[in-house]
Amino acid sequence: MDYQIVIPSFKRSELLIKGTLSTLKRHEVDLERVTVWTASDAETKTYESALSKAGVSVKVVQGLPGLCRQRVLISKHYPKGTPILSLDDDVFSLHTIDKNKRLKPFEGCLSRLVEKGFSLCEKTGAQLWGINPVMNGFFMDHTISIGLRYICGIFFGSFAGDPVWTGEDRKHLSSGEDFENTLRSFKRYKGVIRFDGVCVKTKYFAPGGIEAELGGRDKRASDHEQQLRRIASEHPKLSKIYRKADGTPNIKLRPITHQKLKWS
Repeated sequence: MDYQIVIPSFKRSELLIKGTLSTLKRHEVDLERVTVWTASDAETKTYESALSKAGVSVKVVQGLPGLCRQRVLISKHYPKGTPILSLDDDVFSLHTIDKNKRLKPFEGCLSRLVEKGFSLCEKTGAQLWGINPVMNGFFMDHTISIGLRYICGIFFGSFAGDPVWTGEDRKHLSSGEDFENTLRSFKRYKGVIRFDGVCVKTKYFAPGGIEAELGGRDKRASDHEQQLRRIASEHPKLSKIYRKADGTPNIKLRPITHQKLKWS
């Protein structure tokens, strides 16, 4: 399957090399599929220099500032229908679970996982697939859920030109885009696909990225809460706001299951 891999990144060239690119190399993924998307000409030069010094050959393309605007541009950039695997820049490793639901390194073929995700989209009519957003075996299982599940932006598959991203009805570009994209895709295509038994190790709130673009952690938190409340109010039957143990606001989606497939 001729899929593309895109990695939006901002002020994280070293993290990108140590994180996602190292993970892709470890899983023997062809780096010719990979394009790193930057936010400015200066950033492009910084990334090209860092990659060259590290001896890593990856295409770098200048896009737009703002992660959500970047994703819209990426979806418009490739020929319509192109399968696109989108990754954050800080994916340090992939994990799955054993029969006792204990975490263990994912040692399967990453390309086969990706191809399975896109193949299931073609069979079911879904246009969005992803993996478990939590690195906790208790919340994982050897299944693939088809219905409504949260698809985290750290690792997901979609198709270029999808109106979920590019449609004129897309009125908001915000830090709550993962929830927005999940809900928009579910409503449009009646389902999304999630591998319940795969997760990634990452560094949430690492320097750079969204925080740097939004002016720091406090500004990010304030913006994020506003956007989450807006999204929940626009999809009241499918989502609601709650607070984590540390007081951080988040959205809980109503779990809807059309089908459960076994997977290991």
